[in-house]
Amino acid sequence: MKFLRAEGANLLIYEPTLADDRYCGIEVAHDLNSFKRECSIIITNRWDSLLDDVVDKVYMRDIFGRD
Repeated sequence: MKFLRAEGANLLIYEPTLADDRYCGIEVAHDLNSFKRECSIIITNRWDSLLDDVVDKVYMRDIFGRD
C-alpha cells in the first residue's frame, strides 16, 4: 500500500468488519457492491465467488486457485 500511495494511486479498502472508516489513512468501504463500482482495479489475496461479476478488474497472487 505504501508503494501504491507513493505513486499517487487512490486506494480504497474493502473490510466489512472494520468499525472505522479509515485504515492507515486509507478510506474503508463496508459495502461490497459500492466497492466494486468505485474500483478500477481490485487486488486480492485469493479468489472469491463474490468477485465473479468483476473478474476483469481482479488481480491476485493465487493464479492457480489453490489458496
